[in-house]
Amino acid sequence: MRRIALAAALVLAVSASIGASPASAQEATQSRVIYEQEIILTDDHRLLEVGEGKDVESLEQYQEDVAEERGDDPEATILDTGYGYLSNGTLRIEASSCSHVAVDYFKDSGSTIVAEFGVRWGNQDRWGGQRYTIAPGGRAGQTFRSTTTPKSYQGLMRVSGNVYRTEFAACY
Repeated sequence: MRRIALAAALVLAVSASIGASPASAQEATQSRVIYEQEIILTDDHRLLEVGEGKDVESLEQYQEDVAEERGDDPEATILDTGYGYLSNGTLRIEASSCSHVAVDYFKDSGSTIVAEFGVRWGNQDRWGGQRYTIAPGGRAGQTFRSTTTPKSYQGLMRVSGNVYRTEFAACY
């Protein structure tokens, strides 16, 4: 299966105090400036700002442009992505077509884990059966194929008997 460039949309929030140190908590709240910027981190390590007048207009537009440049089959582009934000990493599901999904875990910190990946469609969980050892800074995942064409998928990861879930990724 060909996939377009990995793109992760992030929102950066930066707060900065203005002027001298505030005398109270209320003044501290009033003196903060919040700046948010959605960014895309590409698989070739470029950082792109998202928005009108920025590097790209939207994550969806970026994905379409990359697929067009590569000559990818429209059926192979990502239809939807769901995330599960865990304390030590991010669990993600990508529906690249209505019959193919990929579940990935990006481990940012914490101790090394042993994980098994699965997917939920319909009202059933389906597990891949293979276990992966994931250290901080590492990534693991599995691709699943459905013989039916469900309308949505949910990514699953089982670690020490606990099951973690992503949001649902829609398929149209």
